[in-house]
Amino acid sequence: MLQFSEDVLTLRDYQERTVQMHLDAMELGIHSMLSGIFTGAGKTVIFVELARRCDGRTLIICPMRELVWQAVDKVNTLTSSTADIEMADYVADREWPAKITVASKQSLLSRRGGELRYKSFDGFRLVIVDEAHTMCSEAVVQMLQFFVAGGAMVAGFTATPFRTDGTPMMAEGVV
Repeated sequence: MLQFSEDVLTLRDYQERTVQMHLDAMELGIHSMLSGIFTGAGKTVIFVELARRCDGRTLIICPMRELVWQAVDKVNTLTSSTADIEMADYVADREWPAKITVASKQSLLSRRGGELRYKSFDGFRLVIVDEAHTMCSEAVVQMLQFFVAGGAMVAGFTATPFRTDGTPMMAEGVV
């Protein structure tokens, strides 16, 4: 069970191992990982803790509004940070960026001022993809490749590490 003590979160053993595995991979220069974690195991808690421990800025990409708000709530509850938001009319601060930004896939792939919104972001050390199995379109892969080219590691999280068309997720080239 999760325990809170003086603003410190105690993770379950498998959650701690997952966080540490990603941190170790970042140190080794691995540019992408996919974690298949069963429903109810605390994926959001795991990736928020990973973002908290990351030595740089983190972008969390969610496929829908409800998951953006869930991630924002966990960031604000479990860390000493306040999440910035990039979704619809919410625009994350580019001049004074937060340590953790949570964004919707649709907003990042939309255009603002003629340019794809995600291209106005830089400096992320880690890009977390929630529900990674829903993010296999060519546009999303190009977006993730943009962040990898900028030095970020992409960490995908899902309870469903396969696509319904049978194509392996690793075949997409990023996650």
